[in-house]
Amino acid sequence: MTKFYLLKKNLFFIISFLILFGSFYFFINFKEVIVAHDRQVYKLETDRAYKTAIHIKSKIIENYLNINQKPTPKSFEKISNILSYFVNDEFRYVYIVKQEKDGFFRYIADGSSGSEKADFKQKFMPVFEKLWNRAIKDQKDTYELQSRAEGIWLTYLSPSVVDGHIKCILVLDISIEEYQKFNKLIVPLSGFLNKFLLFLFIVFLVVALQGVLFYNQYKNRVIDSLTKLYNRHYLSEIIKELKKDKISIMMIDIDYFKAINDKYGHVAGDTVIASIAKKIVANIRVEDIAIRYGGEEFLIIVKSKDKIATSIAKRIRENIYNTPIRINEKESIKISVSIGLNLKVDLYENIKDAIKKADEMLYQAKQNGRNRVEIFGSSTLF
Repeated sequence: MTKFYLLKKNLFFIISFLILFGSFYFFINFKEVIVAHDRQVYKLETDRAYKTAIHIKSKIIENYLNINQKPTPKSFEKISNILSYFVNDEFRYVYIVKQEKDGFFRYIADGSSGSEKADFKQKFMPVFEKLWNRAIKDQKDTYELQSRAEGIWLTYLSPSVVDGHIKCILVLDISIEEYQKFNKLIVPLSGFLNKFLLFLFIVFLVVALQGVLFYNQYKNRVIDSLTKLYNRHYLSEIIKELKKDKISIMMIDIDYFKAINDKYGHVAGDTVIASIAKKIVANIRVEDIAIRYGGEEFLIIVKSKDKIATSIAKRIRENIYNTPIRINEKESIKISVSIGLNLKVDLYENIKDAIKKADEMLYQAKQNGRNRVEIFGSSTLF
């Protein structure tokens, strides 16, 4: 029934919400760019690890680790020295482990230096057991992003398989610094956008709260608190937009309302007014507008003419008269209304004059005995 006058008269809220939604759209799309960037970096690093593993396995492991001989401290030092050339800003740790008969993994080469370097046959405890179990089961290169090992971004496992058995496993730990190198601009910007998103969320809450408060103020100004119908303030807002050639105007007044107030009290009178309002709403269409015009008087703007408008007026009168209204736990009373209907709104210079004519027809209905409809612009009376 409303025409969104709140939005039409408050461009600030429209513009604010458009800016907010536009910013959210930009944020979501940038997040997708970051995700795509991470995937690209991930692929780049795994490709490098794969090529490095192929080189180490073909040039070093096959040449220096004899299949038929057990690793020795001498081979450990020799291979460890070679592996040390592969330890750089990209690969923080490069080492080779072998699973012994007792089920434990032990170092047989370590390219680390200083205190970080493992001892020969030193026990190795995998952090990600699922990753290692997968590499052993599938007997092929496997990798996983790290979340527990400090300074490590990705761990790459490359088993050396001979005659269906894993001879040893080459491990390449890619440094977190390598990932950060690719994200010197992306990560700070992502952090800024996270803060920006928080800011947007706060602004959104503020704007939404202002919108709710404003809507409540607007609602309290144009909605009648007793009947929940529109009031005369609302009529003053829409009156210039009403098309005279497309509407009919109906005035409704409760018959003998003063007598109801005098006999049953004002609380009962309010109950009657609220009940009549509900019956009116139940018998008009969605596009029609119901307004509480005065104390017990209602104005209906019917978005139609002739037969439809007269049919609505007849339906309202009959429904109200044929349905008693309960005013308390014990009593129900029969109520009637008088209705004045103006079907020729387009004959008048303005809507106010057309309303006056509908009011005259209402007065005529009162004079002619009440509980009836008087129509201007039609010969039909009922």
